[in-house]
Amino acid sequence: MQISEDTALQCSKVWEQITRAVVLIITAVVLTSCKETPVKYYVCDTDKENCEVVAKFDTLWACERYKIFASAYCDSESMPGKIICDTAEESVDITSYCEKKTSDKK
Repeated sequence: MQISEDTALQCSKVWEQITRAVVLIITAVVLTSCKETPVKYYVCDTDKENCEVVAKFDTLWACERYKIFASAYCDSESMPGKIICDTAEESVDITSYCEKKTSDKK
């Protein structure tokens, strides 16, 4: 059985999205179980109302770098041994942001 090039491309894109979701979930589980951290990475729905913390960081810089990586599409199958990442050309229905906790000193 042979599949068309369009079907293969669609399957590849779906696989990339699944891979990205798995990486985000694993990273979130590892990072949220660590010590208290001042910077949190939130992912929200399309209405920007339901936001959840999916990762925590010590620095705002680390969070912003993670945000860039999390929004990229990565492929390692077309060139085994080499991971190629590219940012999405079309808009995604997910909003994410980093927020640093301010100290409560008086």
